[in-house]
Parts: sequence; C-alpha cells; structure tokens
Amino acid sequence: MDGSPLDLMQKPTLMIPPLMEGKQTTLTCTAPGLCSGSVPQITWTWRGEGENDSHITGNVTAVKNESVTSVAQRYSSTLTFDPSAEHHGTSVTCKVGFRNNITAEETVTLNVTYTKKPVITGRRSLEEGDALNLTCSFESFPPSRITWTILGSNKKLHNESRSYLQSSPGSATLVIHNMAVEHSGKYICTAQHLNTTVAVYADVTVTLFPKILKDSGCKVRSEVRTCVCMSRGFPLPTIKWPLLKKHTEYLITTSVSNRAVNSSITLSVKDGSNATVECVSSNANGEAKENLTTRTDTPEEKEQSKEILKMVSRLEVIVAFFSGILLSAFICCLVTKCHRKKQKSSGNLDKTLEMVTTQEDPLIDDDEAVEDDQTYYQEAAEEEEVGRGGGGGGAVAAEKAALNLDDGPKDVEYASIDFSMLKRKSKGRQQRRKRPPRQSTLKSRK
Repeated sequence: MDGSPLDLMQKPTLMIPPLMEGKQTTLTCTAPGLCSGSVPQITWTWRGEGENDSHITGNVTAVKNESVTSVAQRYSSTLTFDPSAEHHGTSVTCKVGFRNNITAEETVTLNVTYTKKPVITGRRSLEEGDALNLTCSFESFPPSRITWTILGSNKKLHNESRSYLQSSPGSATLVIHNMAVEHSGKYICTAQHLNTTVAVYADVTVTLFPKILKDSGCKVRSEVRTCVCMSRGFPLPTIKWPLLKKHTEYLITTSVSNRAVNSSITLSVKDGSNATVECVSSNANGEAKENLTTRTDTPEEKEQSKEILKMVSRLEVIVAFFSGILLSAFICCLVTKCHRKKQKSSGNLDKTLEMVTTQEDPLIDDDEAVEDDQTYYQEAAEEEEVGRGGGGGGAVAAEKAALNLDDGPKDVEYASIDFSMLKRKSKGRQQRRKRPPRQSTLKSRK
C-alpha cells in the first residue's frame, strides 16, 4: 500500500451506531489515508474487562475498496453482531496492517443499552423486634432509579424515621429497625429505566413466639377455682390446660382480641388448695409454658362479695315489683277498652216499626176510600161552620172537599204510622164501613 507518511500515522476510523440489547448492529472500520498500491489487512479483536484480546472471525466482511480517484482507493471492513448485556463495557479494536510491518489501530469501549430482571435478596422471615434488610438489584444501562414501597401504601419507606435506604448504581438496600407483627406484608421494589418501569416484590412475615402475659392467674372463691391464661403471638397461638385431664366437669371459655388469646376455666375444688395450674400456649413458631399460682380471697374480698350478692338480690326484687305493676296496668287498660267498645256497639241499635201495604193487598177498597174521604171533608166543613158561627165558610169548605173528590181514589203503596197521632174515628164513619179492613202487616226494622 502506498500513501503519504502523514496518512500512515493516522488511526483507522471506527464507526459505532447506538447499541441496544437484542437489536442487530454493524460496526465499520475504515483504513486511514488513500492507498494506490496493495490492499491493507484489517482485523477485529474483542477484549473483556481483565481479559486478553481475542480475534473475531465470524460475521466480518472482507476488505472493501472505494475508488476515490482513478489511482487512489479507500478500504474498509464491517463487523455485524447482536449486542447483549455481556457486550456492555467490553472493548473492540480495529487493526489495519500495511506493508513494511506498518500498523494502525483504534479501540472503542461499547455501551449497550440493556436491562436485567431485578432481584431481591435478604431475609424475609423475621421475629418481632428484628431489623429488616432487603437489597433490590437491577442491572441496567443507563442505571435505573429504584424505590421501595409496601403494598397498600403510597409512602416511600425510606422517608420514615425508623428506616433508611442505601443506594448505589444498580441497587438499593432498605433497612427498617424494630419490626413488628403489623409490619408484615408485600414490600415492592420498583425500577424505572428510561421509559420502562419494572417491579418485583418480597413477602415479609414477622412472627411472634407465644408469650404468656402477666395478668394470667387463678383464684379460688366458694370452692370454685377460676383460672385465666392470656397469651400473645403470631400466628395466633392456642392454649391448653393439662389440669383438665383429671376432671370431667368444668367450664372453659376462649376469646380473641388484637393478636391475643384469653382462655379461662372454671371447676370446683373441695380442698381449696393453692395448687399451681399449668398453662400451655403454642403456635407454629414454638411453645410457652407457665405455672399459674392459685390464691384465695382475703376476708375483705369475701365481705365485698357478700355485699355484691345482697345488692344483686335487691335489684331482682325491685325489677320483679315494677314488672308486676306494668303488667297489671296493661291488663286494666285492655279490659277498659273492650268494655267501652261493647257499650258503643249496643248504643247504636235503633229499632223502628213500619207498616207496609202493598198494592196487591190494600188496607181499604176504593169505594171505602171515597166514602171515607167524603165523610172526612163533610165533617171538616161542619166544624168550620160551627167555628165561624154558621157563616158561609162551611159552604166554601164543602166545595173544596167536593173538588178534591174529583181526583179519584188514590192507591196506597207504603204507609208509615205514628200511633201517637192517631185520632179516634167517629161512630158514623165506623158504621159506614161495609166490611172490616184487611189485615195489615207490621215489619220491624233495625
């Protein structure tokens, strides 16, 4: 290869596009200067961190020439490969060899954009009072931003007073002191890389060994022993009484509140002894035992118990008395209401008498009706004449009565008789009746 001495002192040109993991790319190495003679030799080598150079033979194209002038040409070589996280930080060298053992080379460090799956390390099962120490490692380029949160809360844990975060490129360590049972849950590590967010979580469980509380104990009162055993733990412990194996009659009650179990037994004792009673509390983490000392009531406590019994008896009597009064008042009100209702219903009965005469069965015949009407009007005229001293008023009354006779007999379909208004008929009117009146029908209507 022929070229000027200045050209041969220059380095090759190595062109590297942006490298992304999994996306195929091509590197180009161009020999320095312009050659008019023999073709130069171009080789590619890799070198990892702390490693020796290694030649790359695959995916390397042969030397290509590009005519710049009629006598001068430019030579280059390309390297095609798929970048990965393993290529990040490695060095690639392009070496150009000329005649007379003259060489020129260029070395470039590769920066590959990549991410790996985040990993959480650290102990996840703790006892109450221990410190939590979790490290989230997220290898990537460029480095990612890592934060810690707990499921169900938007607060960043490293902002709390009892915790802190140790950050380094590609990792973040969360430390929380004095862990309690309520701190159990899912701790989430979130890594943000460019426009991508990746999250992983760790299930943290804080366990609590069974512990029998100080308020546990036994008491004997009136030949009855009552023992109470209170235990706290997580998972929730169970309580057993070995003493019950020797008894057939006893009462046992159990209640749960705020991760604590309260178990009490009641059984009769004849000797009233102060024997100890064993309480056994256990869960998946372990077992706790304690002998509960039995104590009897002091004279003052016995006197207080008697006073309480007296008060309870008095209250029972008072309650029974007032209950009787209320029941009696209710019965009286009920009886009074029923009596008033009965009186009201009986007072509304109203009886009347009606005489119904139908057209098919009249009380009098038509002839008798006419005769009676004439007699009635004649008598009325006579009375009017007598009342006026024998003047012309009687003639007028007789004339009016005669005019009313022209209307003819009228049928009686219905009659209502008021017996208080009846007048005794004259003897002459009774004699003029040729036949007795037909039987009338009386009807009682309520």
